[in-house]
Amino acid sequence: MYKQTLWGFRRKALPLTILTGLFLLTVSVYEAIWGAAWAGPLVYLAPGLLFCLAALALLALSFLSFEYRLVEEDFFVRALALGRPFRAQTARLKPGQCRLRRPYRPWQALRVKKSRYYLPLIGGYRLCLLEYQSEGQTNYLLFRPSPDLAELIERRLEPRQWQAPEETLSEEDTTAE
Repeated sequence: MYKQTLWGFRRKALPLTILTGLFLLTVSVYEAIWGAAWAGPLVYLAPGLLFCLAALALLALSFLSFEYRLVEEDFFVRALALGRPFRAQTARLKPGQCRLRRPYRPWQALRVKKSRYYLPLIGGYRLCLLEYQSEGQTNYLLFRPSPDLAELIERRLEPRQWQAPEETLSEEDTTAE
Protein backbone atom coordinates (compact mmCIF):
# COMPACT_ATOMS: atom_id res chain seq x y z
CA MET A 1 0.00 0.00 0.00
CA TYR A 2 1.20 3.48 -0.84
CA LYS A 3 -0.43 6.64 0.49
CA GLN A 4 0.14 10.26 -0.50
CA THR A 5 -1.68 13.38 0.71
CA LEU A 6 -1.63 16.76 -1.03
CA TRP A 7 -2.37 19.49 1.48
CA GLY A 8 -3.65 22.97 0.78
CA PHE A 9 -2.02 25.90 2.53
CA ARG A 10 -0.67 24.30 5.71
CA ARG A 11 -0.14 27.63 7.43
CA LYS A 12 -3.14 29.93 7.32
CA ALA A 13 -0.95 33.07 7.53
CA LEU A 14 -0.13 32.95 3.80
CA PRO A 15 -3.69 33.07 2.44
CA LEU A 16 -4.64 35.70 5.01
CA THR A 17 -1.70 37.85 3.93
CA ILE A 18 -2.70 37.46 0.27
CA LEU A 19 -6.32 38.33 1.13
CA THR A 20 -5.21 41.45 3.01
CA GLY A 21 -3.15 42.54 0.01
CA LEU A 22 -6.06 41.92 -2.35
CA PHE A 23 -8.40 43.88 -0.08
CA LEU A 24 -6.02 46.84 0.00
CA LEU A 25 -5.65 46.66 -3.78
CA THR A 26 -9.45 46.65 -4.14
CA VAL A 27 -9.73 49.71 -1.88
CA SER A 28 -7.12 51.56 -3.94
CA VAL A 29 -9.05 50.74 -7.15
CA TYR A 30 -12.19 52.19 -5.55
CA GLU A 31 -10.25 55.32 -4.59
CA ALA A 32 -9.03 55.66 -8.19
CA ILE A 33 -12.50 55.41 -9.74
CA TRP A 34 -14.32 57.46 -7.08
CA GLY A 35 -16.02 60.42 -8.66
CA ALA A 36 -14.88 59.63 -12.20
CA ALA A 37 -17.31 60.56 -14.98
CA TRP A 38 -17.14 57.10 -16.57
CA ALA A 39 -17.72 55.23 -13.26
CA GLY A 40 -21.06 53.46 -13.39
CA PRO A 41 -22.62 50.67 -11.32
CA LEU A 42 -20.78 47.96 -13.26
CA VAL A 43 -17.41 49.63 -12.71
CA TYR A 44 -18.06 49.76 -8.97
CA LEU A 45 -19.31 46.17 -8.87
CA ALA A 46 -16.41 44.57 -10.80
CA PRO A 47 -13.56 45.03 -8.24
CA GLY A 48 -15.74 43.76 -5.42
CA LEU A 49 -16.71 40.65 -7.39
CA LEU A 50 -13.09 39.95 -8.32
CA PHE A 51 -12.05 40.29 -4.68
CA CYS A 52 -14.82 37.93 -3.55
CA LEU A 53 -13.89 35.30 -6.15
CA ALA A 54 -10.20 35.47 -5.22
CA ALA A 55 -11.07 35.26 -1.52
CA LEU A 56 -13.25 32.19 -2.05
CA ALA A 57 -10.55 30.47 -4.11
CA LEU A 58 -7.87 31.13 -1.49
CA LEU A 59 -10.10 30.00 1.36
CA ALA A 60 -11.02 26.83 -0.54
CA LEU A 61 -7.34 26.08 -1.11
CA SER A 62 -6.72 26.59 2.59
CA PHE A 63 -9.09 23.87 3.69
CA LEU A 64 -8.93 21.36 0.80
CA SER A 65 -6.59 18.41 0.52
CA PHE A 66 -6.43 15.30 -1.63
CA GLU A 67 -5.46 11.78 -0.67
CA TYR A 68 -4.17 9.13 -3.09
CA ARG A 69 -3.91 5.46 -2.12
CA LEU A 70 -2.59 2.56 -4.13
CA VAL A 71 -3.63 -0.81 -2.72
CA GLU A 72 -2.52 -3.71 -4.91
CA GLU A 73 -4.54 -3.15 -8.12
CA ASP A 74 -6.92 -0.47 -6.82
CA PHE A 75 -6.21 3.25 -6.89
CA PHE A 76 -8.31 5.35 -4.51
CA VAL A 77 -8.57 9.13 -4.66
CA ARG A 78 -10.39 11.24 -2.06
CA ALA A 79 -11.03 14.95 -1.80
CA LEU A 80 -11.06 16.18 1.80
CA ALA A 81 -12.50 19.41 3.19
CA LEU A 82 -11.45 20.18 6.74
CA GLY A 83 -10.16 16.61 6.98
CA ARG A 84 -13.48 15.00 6.03
CA PRO A 85 -14.03 13.27 2.69
CA PHE A 86 -16.65 14.79 0.41
CA ARG A 87 -15.81 13.18 -2.94
CA ALA A 88 -14.06 9.93 -3.83
CA GLN A 89 -13.23 7.83 -6.85
CA THR A 90 -11.77 4.36 -7.39
CA ALA A 91 -9.93 3.00 -10.40
CA ARG A 92 -8.93 -0.63 -10.94
CA LEU A 93 -5.52 -0.72 -12.59
CA LYS A 94 -5.65 -3.44 -15.22
CA PRO A 95 -2.95 -3.74 -17.87
CA GLY A 96 -4.40 -2.97 -21.28
CA GLN A 97 -7.48 -1.21 -19.89
CA CYS A 98 -5.71 1.67 -18.14
CA ARG A 99 -3.17 4.18 -19.31
CA LEU A 100 -1.19 6.77 -17.38
CA ARG A 101 -0.22 9.89 -19.31
CA ARG A 102 2.79 11.28 -17.53
CA PRO A 103 3.38 14.22 -17.73
CA TYR A 104 -0.07 15.46 -18.69
CA ARG A 105 -0.35 18.13 -21.37
CA PRO A 106 -3.68 19.99 -21.70
CA TRP A 107 -4.06 19.34 -25.43
CA GLN A 108 -3.90 15.56 -24.95
CA ALA A 109 -7.54 15.25 -23.82
CA LEU A 110 -9.28 18.53 -24.58
CA ARG A 111 -12.86 17.47 -25.15
CA VAL A 112 -13.26 14.84 -22.47
CA LYS A 113 -14.73 15.25 -19.02
CA LYS A 114 -11.98 14.88 -16.45
CA SER A 115 -12.30 14.42 -12.70
CA ARG A 116 -9.85 16.85 -11.12
CA TYR A 117 -8.20 15.81 -7.87
CA TYR A 118 -5.42 18.33 -7.36
CA LEU A 119 -4.84 21.86 -6.08
CA PRO A 120 -4.27 24.22 -9.00
CA LEU A 121 -2.38 27.12 -7.40
CA ILE A 122 -0.17 25.11 -5.07
CA GLY A 123 2.93 23.78 -6.75
CA GLY A 124 4.42 20.39 -6.29
CA TYR A 125 4.51 17.41 -8.54
CA ARG A 126 3.61 17.28 -12.22
CA LEU A 127 0.09 16.52 -13.38
CA CYS A 128 -0.79 13.04 -14.63
CA LEU A 129 -3.89 11.80 -16.41
CA LEU A 130 -5.16 8.30 -15.67
CA GLU A 131 -7.42 6.90 -18.37
CA TYR A 132 -9.32 3.82 -17.20
CA GLN A 133 -12.37 1.69 -17.97
CA SER A 134 -15.24 1.48 -15.49
CA GLU A 135 -18.60 -0.11 -16.27
CA GLY A 136 -17.93 0.06 -20.00
CA GLN A 137 -17.08 3.77 -19.94
CA THR A 138 -13.76 5.48 -20.31
CA ASN A 139 -13.07 7.78 -17.36
CA TYR A 140 -10.31 10.34 -16.95
CA LEU A 141 -8.70 11.21 -13.62
CA LEU A 142 -6.39 14.23 -13.36
CA PHE A 143 -4.14 14.22 -10.29
CA ARG A 144 -0.66 15.16 -8.97
CA PRO A 145 1.21 12.04 -7.84
CA SER A 146 4.69 11.97 -6.40
CA PRO A 147 7.31 10.40 -8.70
CA ASP A 148 7.27 7.26 -6.53
CA LEU A 149 3.50 6.85 -6.79
CA ALA A 150 3.53 7.47 -10.54
CA GLU A 151 6.23 4.82 -10.96
CA LEU A 152 4.24 2.31 -8.89
CA ILE A 153 1.16 2.93 -11.03
CA GLU A 154 3.20 2.45 -14.20
CA ARG A 155 4.54 -0.82 -12.81
CA ARG A 156 0.99 -2.04 -12.21
CA LEU A 157 -0.04 -1.10 -15.74
CA GLU A 158 2.98 -2.59 -17.53
CA PRO A 159 4.05 -5.62 -15.49
CA ARG A 160 5.98 -7.28 -18.32
CA GLN A 161 8.40 -4.37 -18.56
CA TRP A 162 9.21 -4.31 -14.82
CA GLN A 163 9.41 -8.02 -13.99
CA ALA A 164 12.79 -9.65 -13.65
CA PRO A 165 13.37 -12.49 -16.10
CA GLU A 166 12.51 -15.82 -14.53
CA GLU A 167 15.27 -18.33 -14.26
CA THR A 168 14.45 -21.64 -15.87
CA LEU A 169 15.54 -24.81 -14.21
CA SER A 170 16.67 -27.67 -16.34
CA GLU A 171 15.37 -31.17 -15.69
CA GLU A 172 18.74 -32.19 -14.26
CA ASP A 173 18.45 -29.58 -11.48
CA THR A 174 14.97 -30.66 -10.44
CA THR A 175 15.68 -34.39 -10.30
CA ALA A 176 19.02 -34.19 -8.47
CA GLU A 177 18.25 -35.95 -5.19
